[in-house]
Amino acid sequence: MNLIEKLGITPGPWTSRRGCIAGIFDGGMTMYDGWYNEPDEADLRLMTAAPEMLEALIAGIESTEKNHAPVEVMYEAVEKATGKTWAEITELIK
Repeated sequence: MNLIEKLGITPGPWTSRRGCIAGIFDGGMTMYDGWYNEPDEADLRLMTAAPEMLEALIAGIESTEKNHAPVEVMYEAVEKATGKTWAEITELIK
């Protein structure tokens, strides 16, 4: 089981078409259409954290290019997306 699955998040790849979001993975598919299928809590956290995660990724790339990383911004984005502290996540990685 990979880290994404350990966090309860539907693994990718994800795609969007005609207002629906679908995650297709080994053994199944998850689809959110806004009408009948609501995201579970883990997927919802990931979706709502996407803007901050993108900002943190961009900041990380920019600062890595300058030889220092804005680690706190990255921690906060990951924690928002997972609902877990960085310490809890590192335990799952081990």
